[in-house]
Amino acid sequence: SRRLEILINDRKIECKEDFEEHEFLEMFGYVIECPRLASVCPHFFCPDNCSGRGLCNFYHFAGPRCVCFNEDDHTHGCYKTKIKAPEPGSTTCIPEQPNPFESWPVLVLIMSLVYFFIQKVLSCFSPSPKTKSGWK
Repeated sequence: SRRLEILINDRKIECKEDFEEHEFLEMFGYVIECPRLASVCPHFFCPDNCSGRGLCNFYHFAGPRCVCFNEDDHTHGCYKTKIKAPEPGSTTCIPEQPNPFESWPVLVLIMSLVYFFIQKVLSCFSPSPKTKSGWK
């Protein structure tokens, strides 16, 4: 997940949302307001949020990239795509896609099990080592 961590007087504040507020009692009851994440960490977002003319692919291997509604528009922020009114009852929102890298421990476990299974299957087909008296 995208979040910002701010360190103040050896205390870490975690900002999960824009303008989230954290009380800082150590500093005479001050309230720290988290900044807009897009302004502090622009590399987490698509340029200009695709100008409303495309969808942001947050999981592109090189960082967030716009997928423009107009397939001929290859600008970074879908600047050449003309805006048209949406069809009644339609939406341009897509469900959040899971980040495959957040579940890497599960992937490691699965790969370990696959490796173990392959080793067991291969051992069924390979001959046992010879002993002094011949094959086991």
